Amino acid sequence: VIHPGFDSLRFQGFENAWLEYSLITWETLLKELPHDDICFTIENVFEDKPDKLIELVEKINSKNFKICFDIGHFNVFGKIPLSQWIEKIKPYLKEFHIHDNNGNNDDHKALGEGEIDFKNFFSLTNHLLNELVITIEAHSKENAIKSLEWISKNLATTQP
Repeated sequence: VIHPGFDSLRFQGFENAWLEYSLITWETLLKELPHDDICFTIENVFEDKPDKLIELVEKINSKNFKICFDIGHFNVFGKIPLSQWIEKIKPYLKEFHIHDNNGNNDDHKALGEGEIDFKNFFSLTNHLLNELVITIEAHSKENAIKSLEWISKNLATTQP
């Protein structure tokens, strides 16, 4: 998982240069892969919408180059509805990073300790979960345990 370094404020007017240099970087790295089962994923960080990530992934056009969606980063920087973001990136997804925050800072709180609507998130992505890597990005053992407890309590399904 790699942060692609795109920030619309920093690259305003230079988006094409970012894309050109990103293509050179990733095409070079992908040619050097020692195994065919290695996958690079680029993670949304400061992006307010997924368009530049999608453009890069489409131009690379490799099964070894996908997107990691970070719900915490989305909650701080995203400017379009979650359902639209997920719908746009769905064909390119490989991984989810999950952690909570209040929308102002990338706090990496335990699930349920911020304002992210994880029930909505998982309802939008439930059909994808078996195909993806899901990482709880807790910055402490305590937050990892709390997140697992939240998942168990709120998302567990009962068997008939």
